[in-house]
Amino acid sequence: MRDFWLKIPSWIRRRFDNSQRFIAVCILAGLLCGCAASALHLGIGVIFNFLWTYAINCQGTPWFWVLAMGFPALGGLIVGLSTYFFAPSAIGSGVPQTKIAYYMNSGVMRISEGLWRFVLGLIYLGSGNPLGREGPTIHMCSSLSSWLGQRAGLSRTAVQSMVPVGMGAGIAAAFNAPLSAITFVFEELLEDYRMKGLAGLVIAVVIAAAVERAIFGVHPIFSLGIDIEEQLSGWMLLCIPLGIVTGFAGQGFQYGLLGLRAALASLKGLPDWLKPVLGGLFVGLVGGIVFTLTKQNGVFSIGYGDLDLALGGEVTLAAMSALFIGKFVVVILCYAARGSGGIL
Repeated sequence: MRDFWLKIPSWIRRRFDNSQRFIAVCILAGLLCGCAASALHLGIGVIFNFLWTYAINCQGTPWFWVLAMGFPALGGLIVGLSTYFFAPSAIGSGVPQTKIAYYMNSGVMRISEGLWRFVLGLIYLGSGNPLGREGPTIHMCSSLSSWLGQRAGLSRTAVQSMVPVGMGAGIAAAFNAPLSAITFVFEELLEDYRMKGLAGLVIAVVIAAAVERAIFGVHPIFSLGIDIEEQLSGWMLLCIPLGIVTGFAGQGFQYGLLGLRAALASLKGLPDWLKPVLGGLFVGLVGGIVFTLTKQNGVFSIGYGDLDLALGGEVTLAAMSALFIGKFVVVILCYAARGSGGIL
């Protein structure tokens, strides 16, 4: 059986030229990346909702705090041990790892990177840790796309081109945003791109987005509770000071994350595998406090549910302030503590 799989690349090379193989692999990559990104999205939500149901049923008892802190800590323990002993590339968002593979290793990535990223992303984010799925989706889909290119016997240049193909397909499926996915690839990874590669990227992005819509239906990622006719009202002047404040907040977030990551890395007496556990305990403490005060659980996991409610005007200013402070702090800590997840 092993010999059969090893002979597939040479069999494909004999029957199809490189251009034909590249387009065919881009189509397959779009399909599989769309399925993988959708499975990660769906799996995180299912696991978190399942665990959170147990925690919420114990509200008002000490068991609520045991579960609220225990689930993220357990997820951190599994991720900490896995990344320390088996999958160091699954630490962090996965975007830097993807860039390194593209520029330093000609786009060659192992399928095991994507498998580890998928499994650990489900566990870490599903258990309530507050990082995002954007980075893991990019890493997972890029490794899958690269592996497909290698298995199809593509040229070295074409295999490298499969990395942005997978990145774009993953973003398109993760956020239901095919046009933004193409823009993201150029902003984040590419300086220039040949036309054939661009065609493959567009094909994969469209197919991945179609797969996501077939699974979840046609819907925006967020729903704004704003009437179109009110968009030119005077309240839009608030965007000016709001932009200034969020700009400073973004810089503070960046400096805080990088500074804390350097500080934790310098702690020689603290094992690396234990850091995600401590991060998970802190997530449970902060998230539990915010939930007790606001009845919003957006500090935990991805938090898109509360964000969607806030955009619809269903969350009070006090609750949004508490969510902002809590999420700001725990995301910095979890990312610095070698968690497996992105920022978005």
